[in-house]
Amino acid sequence: MTVQAHLKEAMSRYPSGVVIVTMRDRDRTPRGFTASSFTSVSMNPPMVLICLAEGAECHPHFVSAETFAVSVLRPEHKDLALTFAKRGEDKFATEALRPNAHGLDVVEDAVATLVCRTREAIPCGDHTVILGEVQETALGDPGPALAYHQRAFVTVG
Repeated sequence: MTVQAHLKEAMSRYPSGVVIVTMRDRDRTPRGFTASSFTSVSMNPPMVLICLAEGAECHPHFVSAETFAVSVLRPEHKDLALTFAKRGEDKFATEALRPNAHGLDVVEDAVATLVCRTREAIPCGDHTVILGEVQETALGDPGPALAYHQRAFVTVG
């Protein structure tokens, strides 16, 4: 087994939260993807990061985006997460999203949402790490969150 195959298997055993990341391109067209590579980086200034595959349809739009939003998903958002993970889907044809005060689409009943200003997009192998400075957060009702573990969605909390 190759190092890459071992790494892929090892990472499948590491549970991670699931988020939907959205933005609007220069033409105001909404773009988005499902991510499990999302984490906080710094509290001062407040920063997070997301990782996006270079081959993703939305990649060129995200690396040049000024702002983006992150919605932390609940277990009932599994189908939405699957839709946003697929290439070519009409991801925004859903009533689960609503525009926030910044004009970014967010999951209406998410556990939490963050609005971020892009600080830097760093190419790293076949992905780009996008650092965002958190400008605003909104907390939904407390409750369980959606996670990904051993190639399946699970509930945590």
